Amino acid sequence: MICPFCGKENPVSAQKCQRCGVSFEREPLIADMLPPRKRHFSPWIIAVCALGLFLIVVLFIILLET
Repeated sequence: MICPFCGKENPVSAQKCQRCGVSFEREPLIADMLPPRKRHFSPWIIAVCALGLFLIVVLFIILLET
């Protein structure tokens, strides 16, 4: 059986492609072809954290001067 996604020839009894791992038991989903998503932080979360850290440092400096 030839994999419809990567073209690798697999044994007829194979349940998954030996190269890309797509299942032959059901119609393959688009998600099977995509690499796993990397989790990344939203720019908004990074900006809010940076602003909070900046405010803490400023307040700390102000309190030390008094």
